[in-house]
Amino acid sequence: MDRDEELAPLHPMMPRDEQLVREEAAELNRRRPLTEADEIRFQSLLDWLECRIRYDGAMGILDTNWEYFSPWKFIMRPTKDHQRPRILILFHDEGLAESFAIVLGAAGYKCDAVWDHKSTMKAMKRVKKDQYDLLFCRVGALEAEKELLAWVMGSGKRTPLVVTSGAWSLEDVPEPIRKRCCAFLQMPVEREELVALIHKVFAC
Repeated sequence: MDRDEELAPLHPMMPRDEQLVREEAAELNRRRPLTEADEIRFQSLLDWLECRIRYDGAMGILDTNWEYFSPWKFIMRPTKDHQRPRILILFHDEGLAESFAIVLGAAGYKCDAVWDHKSTMKAMKRVKKDQYDLLFCRVGALEAEKELLAWVMGSGKRTPLVVTSGAWSLEDVPEPIRKRCCAFLQMPVEREELVALIHKVFAC
């Protein structure tokens, strides 16, 4: 990113938080050129700000209880880490899993991304202790992880489940998973749509 290049304009309701994001981007760019990962993080923050404005406006909320804290995070007051909702993200694609973790992390959630059987089994220790507030899974990946699927359908049935698929519509999702999930996202999905849906699930 060129030093003189401006990031996408943002809704004027959040000038202070927008200013913090832009100042941090400029300061980092003075020290070294921004990498692609830097640009994704900064743009995710700006996308989240715009998405949050749209959601709050739709709900008739003109004030917000979100604050910006460096680096790259919006977190809900109170700001202690253990009070941030924790999400397990399961995709059998490391790039997708990590990308969704970056987007939702920028939105204020604590995310663990898993993409293979080994990492899923490690996460199962936390899963069984009810340490996750929500599961966000690709349908095919969830079906392949039999132990996690059994937990989701059994002792973990009270943990919200959001599923997504690029090949199937909601009607094509296997019936047990379709009935169990609280929300479905058709891929590809926009970051604003994802963040708004996850926030809505937690708000219910």
